[in-house]
Amino acid sequence: MKGPGAAAARAACPNNLKPLGLALHNYHHTAGALPPGLSVQTDRGRFPYLGWPARVLPQIDQDSVWRAVEAAFASDPAPLTFYGHAPHLPLLATPVAWFACPSDGRVPGPVTVGGNPVTFTSYLGVEGSDQFRKDGMLYLDSSVRLTHVTDGTSQMLLVGERPPSADFRLVWWYRGWGRRRTGPPRCCSGPAS
Repeated sequence: MKGPGAAAARAACPNNLKPLGLALHNYHHTAGALPPGLSVQTDRGRFPYLGWPARVLPQIDQDSVWRAVEAAFASDPAPLTFYGHAPHLPLLATPVAWFACPSDGRVPGPVTVGGNPVTFTSYLGVEGSDQFRKDGMLYLDSSVRLTHVTDGTSQMLLVGERPPSADFRLVWWYRGWGRRRTGPPRCCSGPAS
């Protein structure tokens, strides 16, 4: 894509970060902390392998999609079996425009991966130095309060832009476990190596 339309689409990518930042702040205001980058034990294991993008759905006017998420987990007899429950499959394939960079024609999808249609996000939560140090804002089972940010929130990075992997196995918006079932690089990531 070239020309003025391409420039406008490229500008829209970072512009999506502002409403996502507001959604994360609104989530914090409601819940008292930022959402976990990826849930496993959070909420007593109620939403295993659910990424932060799904948790901010109500803050970006996607209440009906959030209700479908809750219903899928509420009826799931084995939520740790990632693909095992049919109500999750339509959610994996549901595009959410706020999570997609307009200049990347591959997102939001869906694209068939492993026999299932999945959709993507162009944005990952910042987990910090790596998935083990837990020194960022959105990491495995995190519950970071803005008051924990000792060097000021004006210097804080919550979310950054990153396109899905070329093979479409990473950077899904709804659910995933990433490497070692800790999230990255499915929904959150540290600095590029």
